[in-house]
Amino acid sequence: MPEAATQADLEVSYVSRGRALVLCDAARSLALDTLLAERALLDRWIEPPRRRWPWIRR
Repeated sequence: MPEAATQADLEVSYVSRGRALVLCDAARSLALDTLLAERALLDRWIEPPRRRWPWIRR
């Protein structure tokens, strides 16, 4: 930023920082959604299959 910053310089700086924060938050949200979906898939894969007739023992 220039030494004698104008109002426009400050606004550009403010907007670019806001954009960076929004992009970071979006990336974090996507990573969290991906992690939760991955864990849900693993939980479904690890869970033993349910019996067709649970009242009949083998």
